[in-house]
Amino acid sequence: MEPDRLTVNLFDFLYRDSSRISSYSAQMFGGLLASSSRGGTTSHTEDRSTKLGAAVASHEQKTSDQAQESESRVFDPHDAAIMDVFNVIVGSNSVHFDLLNAPHGSIVIALGTLVFVDRSMIEMSTIAIESKIRQERDKPRHSQDKAAIANFEMMEKFLQKAPIPSSFLLNTPFGLHVVGTIKDEGMEEPISTYYFKHGTGGLADVVLIGIKEVPSPIFDISEESLLGVSHVVADLLSSMIFPPDAMRVTPIAIYRQLNKNGLPDITEVEDQAVQEEATPHPS
Repeated sequence: MEPDRLTVNLFDFLYRDSSRISSYSAQMFGGLLASSSRGGTTSHTEDRSTKLGAAVASHEQKTSDQAQESESRVFDPHDAAIMDVFNVIVGSNSVHFDLLNAPHGSIVIALGTLVFVDRSMIEMSTIAIESKIRQERDKPRHSQDKAAIANFEMMEKFLQKAPIPSSFLLNTPFGLHVVGTIKDEGMEEPISTYYFKHGTGGLADVVLIGIKEVPSPIFDISEESLLGVSHVVADLLSSMIFPPDAMRVTPIAIYRQLNKNGLPDITEVEDQAVQEEATPHPS
C-alpha cells in the first residue's frame, strides 16, 4: 500500500452495541473472532568453495551456511468483527433503507444529523417536573388538575429511583426523526464532549444501523392497578424525552465514514438510504 494514499474504507464509530455485535458474529460465523494471526518464514543459504591446485594433486573444499528467520504477529480484530457482520447483513439484502415501511424488528439504516443526549441532562428534567407541580398547586383548589399533579408526582419518584438511559436523536434530510436509547459503555467518548465541541448543534452525515421498534397496543388495564399506574408513567416518560411522532430504533452502531476510496460494501449505504427515503410511497 502506498504510504501517501489510504485505499481501504475508514469508519469513525461513535457508538457500538458490542454485546449484540458479538452475538450476531457468533451466529453468522459459528463463533466470535478473538484474534487473527499472520506469520512468515525467510531462509537464506550461502555456499562458499575453495579450490587448491598443485602440479601433482588438487583439493576442493565446500562449506554451506544457512540462516532462517520467522515472524508471527497476532492482531486484535476490534472493529473487523463489526465490518464482517455488516458486510454479511448488507450483502444479503437484509437491511431496510425505507424506514417508514420497514416492519417491526427489521434492521434499518438511516443517514442524518445526530444529537446525543446524556442521561444527566434527562435527570435534570426533574426540575421542570417540580415546577409543573408547583404551578398546579398554586392554582385555586377548584382549578387544580388533580390527575396531572398525581402523574407528575409519580414520574418524579420514578426518575429518582430508576436508572435513566442516555439517548440519541437523528434527523434525516427529509424531516424524519429517529430516536432511541443507548448504552453509555458503547460510546467511543463521553457524550459531554459533544456538548463542548458542538453546543446545541448536531453532527452531520452520520449513519445509524439499528432495529426498528414499533410499539404494539396492549389490552386495557385499569389505571387504578399497580400495572396501570406504571403504564401511565411510561407514557409520560416517552412523550417527555422523545417527539411523539419520532421513529424508535434500537441502535447497533452509529458511525461516519472518513473516506471514499475503499470497498463499496458499506460505503454505498449512505447514498442508497437517501435515495430510498426520497422515493415517494403510496399512502
